[in-house]
Amino acid sequence: MIDILVGLLSLILIFFLPGFLLTLIIFPKKGALNADYDILFKGVLGIMLSLMISILIGMVIYGVDQLAAPPEVQSMRLWLILGLLSVGLAVVAWTKGGLKSLLVSDTSAESADGGSEQELIRLTTEKRTLQKTIGRLEGEKYKKNEKLKQEATVRITALKRDVEKINARIEELLREEEKKTEGEQTA
Repeated sequence: MIDILVGLLSLILIFFLPGFLLTLIIFPKKGALNADYDILFKGVLGIMLSLMISILIGMVIYGVDQLAAPPEVQSMRLWLILGLLSVGLAVVAWTKGGLKSLLVSDTSAESADGGSEQELIRLTTEKRTLQKTIGRLEGEKYKKNEKLKQEATVRITALKRDVEKINARIEELLREEEKKTEGEQTA
């Protein structure tokens, strides 16, 4: 049982933790990489960075030992260095706010402002995606085939309504932000 726990901890240290913490340092805000799938993107980036970090540390350990130390000692050094590095990265990620925003749900006014900012980012991204889809549907491919043209026309109409709804929500959020700014200036 202990071997399984040690194995799992080793996998987490080698394949995930240092890179994920480094990603939280580089991109501390929620939604920094993507409004909808931010944690997924940070996780995948963390795995890639962890692999790079582990390989570099392993190469340094191997180069320093010059085959003098047995493999068990080299792996213990790797785990120790990755563990200490992860603790250091966690402290920096916490102070930069990346780890804090991941672990602590903040209900203050700052978080409410960040929430409207996040919603604006999400809405803008969604609007861009819808506009690209509309552009694709208005393309030459759909103009040549009459059946596809009819289907595209129906979809374009629905998508344009969705874009109008998004525009209305964006305007509403901007008006709310403007009112908050005016209220802060008069206070």
